[in-house]
Amino acid sequence: QWKAVGTSKSADHVELAGKVMGIAGMGGIGSAVARRAYCGFDMRIVGTDAKPMAAPHFVSELHDPTWFMKMVPMVDVLVCAVPSTAATRRMFNEQVFRSMKKTAYFLGLSRGDLFDEMALVKALKEGWIAGAGLDVFPQEPPPAEHPIFDCPNLVMTPHTSGWSPDRQVRLIALFADNMRRYAEGLPL
Repeated sequence: QWKAVGTSKSADHVELAGKVMGIAGMGGIGSAVARRAYCGFDMRIVGTDAKPMAAPHFVSELHDPTWFMKMVPMVDVLVCAVPSTAATRRMFNEQVFRSMKKTAYFLGLSRGDLFDEMALVKALKEGWIAGAGLDVFPQEPPPAEHPIFDCPNLVMTPHTSGWSPDRQVRLIALFADNMRRYAEGLPL
């Protein structure tokens, strides 16, 4: 439901240019978000990933997951883009939300079981963080009586941020290119 927040000149609006985005998980989702935040919003990007790799040109710092709790308090936007594994389930919990800046935002983009939704509700209602955006939730859709719906500083979408009309065309092209690379002994 469309609900206006403030006016065009109110303090409810946030400038992203020059802010720091921290991304946990620099795979497909994390890298795509990082590239857009860097190129489109002039944000400084820092991140973590379990797979050793060189940082793309649009990422200022990339570390292994042990750096995660050092990253959390320094970012203005914290992005959850890790895969769901035994080690990552509920990794975005009360400790993480309490460690974030009060002016920071949390974005849950990859899997719903990666964050503790009740800790997020507390963080939003008690002002530990400024707000959140979720495309995923532990139970989809969340029950109508869930307290997450009482958080005015939250935007939710129904797990559709990765969809577009031409997504299948791109996936098939990627698959075909990887088949060619495999057949030629090239890296995928």
